[in-house]
Amino acid sequence: MNNALNPRLPLFNASQMIEHASAFDAIHVRTVRAIARLQKDMDVAKAAAASRWGGANVSHAIRSQAEAEDSRVAVMAIRENAEKEIDGLMKEAGAAHNAIIKQRQFYQSPVLRHAVARRSRKYFTCR
Repeated sequence: MNNALNPRLPLFNASQMIEHASAFDAIHVRTVRAIARLQKDMDVAKAAAASRWGGANVSHAIRSQAEAEDSRVAVMAIRENAEKEIDGLMKEAGAAHNAIIKQRQFYQSPVLRHAVARRSRKYFTCR
């Protein structure tokens, strides 16, 4: 099949679509793992702030404020350190998503859908 709808855009075959989709899924898995790790780091930092101020001989209000401020500083540091990693994952995911989405125009074509359906019936019919 040619790509007459957009000559500059290559038409992916099924294996290429699966390859791009699996790359996109791998990026998703890495992103979920990174977010879980960052959440764990934030929880550890908050627990450390709470334990650091837990034994202080000050009023409860001052201790709560100090814990909150320590937690806020720790969370901001974690967010700042993770910004490059998350940004890189988002850019990688955007590129993979863009490659897949650009194929939509081919698969929305009624002519191509008919050709693909006819070809799939040819190879997957029971005799």
